[in-house]
Amino acid sequence: MISFTQDITVAWGDCAPFGQVYYPRMFEWLNETEHELLRQIGYSTNDLIAADRSAFVMVDISFQFVGPARFGDRVRTKVALEKIGTSSLHWRCTADLLDTGAGVTTGLAVRVHAQVQDGGGLKPTPIPDDMRRALTEMNAVAAE
Repeated sequence: MISFTQDITVAWGDCAPFGQVYYPRMFEWLNETEHELLRQIGYSTNDLIAADRSAFVMVDISFQFVGPARFGDRVRTKVALEKIGTSSLHWRCTADLLDTGAGVTTGLAVRVHAQVQDGGGLKPTPIPDDMRRALTEMNAVAAE
């Protein structure tokens, strides 16, 4: 299973004063981690859009608050690719405090590779073979 981590500092406004992380921030942390993984293997969103007007769009998300994080805490976000479909990537996502390893959030996310149509709509399209190979090779390295 491919996994990728990124460390962040909890910003003012990411959570309530008692440590409950706001739902949109959970999503944002893990969204940024996934985008960074794709960028590092050569498939940034900007490059995909410029090349063929395609991108990965979120079609399903579910996150749960597990434990507190407060302003200034360091958190490790992780995305793990559980399944590669014809057009979809299925991720398991977590965020944990760096100093204790205590869970902050966990969730699932599904993205679909889609192309922007002339009228502005989106049409699911197969994940390009070269991208699939890059993800598969990364998976092989992760398994070693």
